[in-house]
Amino acid sequence: MKGAVENLVNRYANNRFSRIHVKDGVAYVTTNLRVVAENKWMEDLECFCEPTSHHEQRITVHFTTQVGVTREFNRHRANSMAEQSTRYCNYSKDKFGGEIAINLPEWIKKEADRQKIYQGLNHNLLKQLCQELVIEKDQQAWSAVDNWLFANLACEYAYLNLISLGRKPQEARVVLPLDINTELVHTAFVCDWKHFFDLRALGTTGAPHPDAKAIAAPLFEEFKRLKLL
Repeated sequence: MKGAVENLVNRYANNRFSRIHVKDGVAYVTTNLRVVAENKWMEDLECFCEPTSHHEQRITVHFTTQVGVTREFNRHRANSMAEQSTRYCNYSKDKFGGEIAINLPEWIKKEADRQKIYQGLNHNLLKQLCQELVIEKDQQAWSAVDNWLFANLACEYAYLNLISLGRKPQEARVVLPLDINTELVHTAFVCDWKHFFDLRALGTTGAPHPDAKAIAAPLFEEFKRLKLL
């Protein structure tokens, strides 16, 4: 019996998606169903119990951000993650307002009036900018914001046209911009969140991307407020 218990403890101790604490001879394992199912350890569920103070917590966070940021966040492979799929989301549908939604980068927020951006995001502006290209107007007159607006409007125009021509979302998505809005859910152990904050909020290994830090830094403060760190 002792050998069986040691074997159970060791297999979770050696699994990077699990955490185990031993207190007074009792092993407290925190893991997830995928680990149990994929390793064919379903019999271990007989030991399932409600979380105690000795179990390491797994915290779930729901992010609303841009695809460019989620690509960085999803590099934290030890986390469990689920993200809105551009392969299956059809942005031409009413569910999405028949348009692509953009999550404003930090530099755009600093350089431009948001209300003017929202008013300018239409195909009339795209036509105007395209006309300026055709007549070879001096492009140095374009601001950084003008170039950003042009790129996003052109992406949306191309995407919606590809869909109307019969292309599937998984085919049309290749023209979508990196700042398209997306939903991301991450679940991780507190120790993994600490590593996340080191990279994305505190910059212990180098300066984090400004858009990533804009989300991670307030989340770090919230974790501290909740006494999770």
